[in-house]
Amino acid sequence: MLRAHRTTWARVWFLMVREASNFIYSRIKITKNQLIAKADFIYLLREARHMGYAVGVDTIRWTSIDKEIRDVSDYIFIKRVGIQGLPKDLRFVYRYVDPSSLMNPLPPSFALVCNKGPIAIGRFEKPEFHKEEGENLLRKFGIDIEYGEPIDYGTGTALSDFDHTRLIETYIDHAYKVRDTARALKRSPHTVTRHIEDHRLEVLRDGSCARCRRVNGRELSNTLNKSTREGDILSEITQTGVV
Repeated sequence: MLRAHRTTWARVWFLMVREASNFIYSRIKITKNQLIAKADFIYLLREARHMGYAVGVDTIRWTSIDKEIRDVSDYIFIKRVGIQGLPKDLRFVYRYVDPSSLMNPLPPSFALVCNKGPIAIGRFEKPEFHKEEGENLLRKFGIDIEYGEPIDYGTGTALSDFDHTRLIETYIDHAYKVRDTARALKRSPHTVTRHIEDHRLEVLRDGSCARCRRVNGRELSNTLNKSTREGDILSEITQTGVV
């Protein structure tokens, strides 16, 4: 959550939310934590104008985002509406703008509605640095993308990949003691033991733990062998000249 306490500013900051229906949805949500994100964003939107922030929201369908967001919009830019047309609360625009012109206008063209009443039509002038159609920016700048495995966020009482990684790291930090780890994380010793064994077996079999690897856990290749760790510590002490 972004909270600011600016009393003055030299310039306005602009925040753009693309595909906003995934974030500030109207009726359907994908995961539980989206509800918290939506509430925080609505709070930010209410306070943004007092803190020097301008917020833009992009959505394919006007009614896909929360009504509270729609009602406080200062400006509504209307692009291609297709055969669906405008929703009921914006249909008055058809009195001033030809409906067919909004079905499939040229990409730079738009209609604009202000919450104080004015209606306008206009064009976005493409800046010099704008990406051209068919231009591959990744190849142009030599960027190679690596797609990782999807993160398991856990369902119900099941631990997420983040929880698993934290459990393994806590187990090491508590000197490989199951009960101390369970007490620190408020988990059952059975849960701690099961995750430790799963982690150890997967590292021995594949060389790393997939759950730790997905979230960049620091112990992704650690077999959790106490004797091995003690040997590493002794080696470190010897190399530093302490003994």
